Amino acid sequence: MQKITHIQFLTLLYPSKLEQRLILGLLGPLAILSAAMEMVPIHQSQPVTDIADTIRNTCNATLSLLFTAALFLWGCVVNRKQAWRTDGGTAAFGSGAVILAIVSTALNFLYIPAKTQYLWLPSLIWSVVLWQSFLGWWWW
Repeated sequence: MQKITHIQFLTLLYPSKLEQRLILGLLGPLAILSAAMEMVPIHQSQPVTDIADTIRNTCNATLSLLFTAALFLWGCVVNRKQAWRTDGGTAAFGSGAVILAIVSTALNFLYIPAKTQYLWLPSLIWSVVLWQSFLGWWWW
């Protein structure tokens, strides 16, 4: 669910039809695969569940990395002049969104091999994504 939020936000940052089609075409299958892997634990086989967890976590980490790269690209290349204005706190919201994007990506990559060690990590990742979306919305 959290990655769908990223895809929706990217379509706001890159509003042309071609950009929206690229975002949905490239990131959509990863998000759908990740969502489908949420249903696999219904299966009672532990090896199948472990593989599904690894696939889901890898898709989530990849989506987070691509979102962070797109956010940097938008803020540093596409809309550089407007993105870092100091009036009204625009630069502060942008800095917060970028920092949280980096933190979210790092946490997602940490979670791939350590999913059984840190049971609280998914809640922390979700919290970071929510704050990142909030700051990113005000930055945009």
